[in-house]
Amino acid sequence: MALPLVDVLIFPAPQAFDLADAGNPANLSLNATTAPIFKNIAGSGSIFYGVGVKDPMTGYIFATFDNGGNHPKAAIASLIAHLKPTRSCHVQFSSDTFKTAFKTPITEVLVLIMIEPDNREKAVQLLSKIAEASGGVLSFAPDTDDENTFVIFGGWESVEAHMNAYNDLPEGSKTDLRQLFSLAKIVYPPEAPPAYAKLQRYEPLQYVKKTD
Repeated sequence: MALPLVDVLIFPAPQAFDLADAGNPANLSLNATTAPIFKNIAGSGSIFYGVGVKDPMTGYIFATFDNGGNHPKAAIASLIAHLKPTRSCHVQFSSDTFKTAFKTPITEVLVLIMIEPDNREKAVQLLSKIAEASGGVLSFAPDTDDENTFVIFGGWESVEAHMNAYNDLPEGSKTDLRQLFSLAKIVYPPEAPPAYAKLQRYEPLQYVKKTD
């Protein structure tokens, strides 16, 4: 059975959205070039999109496909060509628990790359341990194009809730995190990690112009 896939695209927000009010992500509308591409992709999967909490000029698109065999490669390629993302990943999860992070008020996004590929197995063990200890809040998966790159998603009620959860971690979990970050470096966001996004789900009917 095919495993769920997620295309992760991080890009300058004006490439995809009409930013009438970048400070209010609920008002985001797709621009004329992005909307038809979204419509093509939505026939095969689901799309979650939005802008950064810290930096609303950064856009995020997570296109999810429950069945990897339905992946619309041509439509995704068109989207990448249009958005010119600063970072893109194609990740494959072993389950659909990652979807929880897209349905919470705040979605945490972190991209790691192994410092030494020989330590990958140990890093995966630590990531699995950390994800399990989070009680379903965190999920991770490798990039299918580079097994030494990992994307981590987290679902939070607020940035403050994330900070409080970290402060309340038992010392053993903090030790696991420190060990993980000694084996893998954070490549996104490049400064002041982690990044947070406010997402909404694409609904094609939202973009059908009403006629009398």
